[in-house]
Amino acid sequence: MKLDSIVRAYLQKHAKRAVDELDWFRHQATVLDAVFLAATATDRKHKRYRHQCRIPKRALQLAKKALTQDAAALQSAADFDALYETVKRCVSSIKGIGSLYIYDTSLRIGARLQKLPERVYLHAGTRRGAKALHLDHRTESLAVSELPVALRRLAPHLLL
Repeated sequence: MKLDSIVRAYLQKHAKRAVDELDWFRHQATVLDAVFLAATATDRKHKRYRHQCRIPKRALQLAKKALTQDAAALQSAADFDALYETVKRCVSSIKGIGSLYIYDTSLRIGARLQKLPERVYLHAGTRRGAKALHLDHRTESLAVSELPVALRRLAPHLLL
């Protein structure tokens, strides 16, 4: 299947769910509400996001505590990159917390703060994709300009 066809299928079948998720975070009453929900990987149905169900509950509670204690730093982040680095600093030492959690949590909080990524951050899934496309998969993120033309149609946060 050609990359153009894959992008088209993704836009038709899956992109709306990703956009809806971020809209839900964007419309949280306060930044602290968004931080709390993002930190605990809680969706609009008050369930844990499926791809984060393996994270121990204790790890999520520790992450929530660390992130809520540093909410001022999260709010003052100049852009998504700074927000991501703040989340990473707060939670990376917690056992059970990995790069996908850091990215997803940053993205959800970033939605509320209106700070979305301008680069494609690599975690397990996106790293495999980057490797398959013969891109530099050893880096933490890629510029959109490094992607094949077909993928440049998607906003970086849709390249999960």
